[in-house]
Amino acid sequence: PLLLNEFLWSFGETMFQFIYSHIGTSEMAAMTMTGPLQGMTVGLFKGISVAASVMVGNKLGGDDYEGAYKLSCKLMKISIVGSLFIGGVLAALSGVYVSFFNVDSHTSETTIKLICIFAGFLFIKVSNMVLSGGIIRSGGKTTYSLMLDILGTWVVGMPLGFISAFVFNLPIEGVYTLITIEEAVRLTVGFIIFKRRKW
Repeated sequence: PLLLNEFLWSFGETMFQFIYSHIGTSEMAAMTMTGPLQGMTVGLFKGISVAASVMVGNKLGGDDYEGAYKLSCKLMKISIVGSLFIGGVLAALSGVYVSFFNVDSHTSETTIKLICIFAGFLFIKVSNMVLSGGIIRSGGKTTYSLMLDILGTWVVGMPLGFISAFVFNLPIEGVYTLITIEEAVRLTVGFIIFKRRKW
């Protein structure tokens, strides 16, 4: 399940790039400019996800199920607070970041908007990473993580992306926002699994 999960996620990300490239060269350039920020930010919180997998898994291995649940809640709170703070910093400094690039005003404005959208959804993205990629996996229920990613990427994100870009011809900000909604759907289902302690 983990191997299939990573493959489908990577392939999904490639398909999203295909959708963005259809919108226009300037828009694709703006999307590419957000890449380093997204990579660094997600990488920063990847450590919490890995820590959650190890620490919660250790509790579960010792049959301390209540302790595992409480630790999971604590790690989720840390990730949400931290990502909200980092998201605020990214949005505030988006103009400064874009000023380092030699691009036209349209591309600059589009990039700032995309960064702000990313910053707004960051706490949801990080929560998914910690919950699905760390906590739920630590219980051995790797198929749950697989199904969450399939639901988010292929059932919600991909159809919204193709319809918004190819049918309604929305600007990239709209397409990116609709695609990112899949993170919220995935988090909602993941949180239900978490609260039911089925992992």
